[in-house]
Amino acid sequence: MKKLTAEGYEVEGFFRSLLQSQADADSYSFQSVFQTRRGLYAKADAIRENGDGTINLYEVKSSTSVKRNGQHNQIKDAAFQKIAAEETSLRVSKVFIVHLNKDYVRQGDIDPEQLLIFADVTSEVAEAEPSTRAEIDAAVALLGQHEIDESSCSCLCQTKPNHCDSFSYF
Repeated sequence: MKKLTAEGYEVEGFFRSLLQSQADADSYSFQSVFQTRRGLYAKADAIRENGDGTINLYEVKSSTSVKRNGQHNQIKDAAFQKIAAEETSLRVSKVFIVHLNKDYVRQGDIDPEQLLIFADVTSEVAEAEPSTRAEIDAAVALLGQHEIDESSCSCLCQTKPNHCDSFSYF
């Protein structure tokens, strides 16, 4: 399990092979890119076209649970992807974080169906959307400025684990 956790690309390979073995395999697309007019860019590990004009988003993680706190908040990441997808005129029905089953014990070949857990985080993503939208709007506004006040980053006074992604710039 430790090796799989360290090598996320292998987890994504098991995910892909699982979906490609399903009867509805042709309804899945992998590495779908959402690029919006205002400059948002996101790439989903997979989407599923539901046949009713909506899609499901799938984000694969090499963790053994959904991370909801701190700098690596997977719910916020999924909310960003949903927002970007919707700004490209897609309608998102459900959002899933796919992670490793911490109780899985390998016996012979790896069984992707037992290895992976599909966590439906749709409601949590909906709750995170307003604050994520506000952060996106603030970031887009900041990037639109001709000059940036380098002393204005609120994380300058915070501990290292709480620094924003652009801290090294400041």
